[in-house]
Amino acid sequence: MTTRFRIAVAVAAITTAFTLIGMAASADSKGEKDLKAVVQKIADAIKKGNKDEAKKLAAAKVKDKELVNKINDVMKLFKTRKMGGLGIGATPMANPALDGIEAALREWRKGVTAGTLKQADALETTGYWVAALSELSLAKGWGDNNGKRTEEAWTKHIEEMRTLGVAFAKASAAKNAKGIQDAANNLNTNCNRCHSIFKDQ
Repeated sequence: MTTRFRIAVAVAAITTAFTLIGMAASADSKGEKDLKAVVQKIADAIKKGNKDEAKKLAAAKVKDKELVNKINDVMKLFKTRKMGGLGIGATPMANPALDGIEAALREWRKGVTAGTLKQADALETTGYWVAALSELSLAKGWGDNNGKRTEEAWTKHIEEMRTLGVAFAKASAAKNAKGIQDAANNLNTNCNRCHSIFKDQ
């Protein structure tokens, strides 16, 4: 085997590897984008008061393994936008560290500033996203019962989160600072209780 031939084989192998990596990244990006679009559709149905439509959409989508293979595929959307989460509303926040549902709720439970109230539309959208993520989580279910990790406990915590998400959305729509803070605090508490049981440490 000549040196020139070895180089040609190596270049071909590297090119193929980068092509496969690009295809995998594209597929992951497409799946993530589609799941976010699903969340928005379910959120729209919840906002309109169409609970049956929201449940129907969620039940259909969790059957698609490319969208929701594991419950973590849903839960990761609570992370910051830069980490693949939904963020807060459609437009990225000025502070990337707070542009995520979990991070923002921890901040808002401490208090809601006048500046935050100016983003009331984004907060309302986020509240309905929480409710939609809850709907997907309920449809996916927990599955395996193991100690405190039961389907019954999962359903209880997630149904509560869905209710609290809608409460947060309504408080945000009303630009009620105290209501937003209380709803954020309740959601944060719900998340902590659920994580204490179901989240792997």
